[in-house]
Amino acid sequence: GNGAGIADADADADADGSIEFVGIHQPHVPPIGSQVGAGAAEPHLPSINPLAALALALQQSSGPKILKPAVGGPMPSRTCETRAQGERVRKPSVRIWMLMLVLVICAASAPARAQSESPARPRIEVAVGVGASLDDGGRKDSPGAVVPSFFVMGGFGGGLVGVDLGVFANSANGRYHDPSVMPVDRLGIHAIMVVRPLAELWPADWRYGMRIARTMAIDLGLGVERASRLARAAETVNRIGSLLGLHIDVPLTPRTTSRELRLRLAVRRFYGASRAAFPDGEPVIDTRGEVFAALAAVF
Repeated sequence: GNGAGIADADADADADGSIEFVGIHQPHVPPIGSQVGAGAAEPHLPSINPLAALALALQQSSGPKILKPAVGGPMPSRTCETRAQGERVRKPSVRIWMLMLVLVICAASAPARAQSESPARPRIEVAVGVGASLDDGGRKDSPGAVVPSFFVMGGFGGGLVGVDLGVFANSANGRYHDPSVMPVDRLGIHAIMVVRPLAELWPADWRYGMRIARTMAIDLGLGVERASRLARAAETVNRIGSLLGLHIDVPLTPRTTSRELRLRLAVRRFYGASRAAFPDGEPVIDTRGEVFAALAAVF
């Protein structure tokens, strides 16, 4: 009767197509009270080991594995098989979540690492100032006059070489004592290459004199100038030319700050490359020079 019960359990397990468990046999222990009553017939049921049943349930939920013998339990005769042949083994979901977490951390740290390794941008300079141009009023024989002027400059590059764009304007009306002189107003736009010969000289020396010396620059540029005057009617002449100048910056803030405020002192002159004349034949001559002081912000 005991062998028949084991055979029936095996047949039930094979019928549902799940797991075949062969060779587990427990000796029959009659229950308490089965000895009471001498002629009473008790049914003989196969006993089930709880530890073996728990191991079997874990095996069904996590995939095919070799069952290890439980303490005090029987040893399976062979490994459990999957329900369908060719079915892939499920991997724990914990590994997938760990992999996703690693990918997210790598993606988040990549832009920060690339940003820290990127080179620093060139420094930007913006200067606004006023000054004067020494102008002969369009005539070679007329006395020169100091004409108020306005200057705006902006560029980038704080090293050996930089680039600046500048705008210059003056107003000569009423600046001459001779009523026969017709003043000429000028408006110019210039593209300037700035060369600083001492920019990289002793960079570790932060004394105030060296800070000023490193800002000394030579200005070499090209530009367009518009000369206009009011005669019998408004007359305008355009010409192109080159610019040569020199400027130096005096720092107004400590060196520890990332943004600097400077006082820029400059002198320059525009040389016309094209010969231009007003309608009456009077040529437009160059100024004797231009000087200005500007407040420059460097960041």
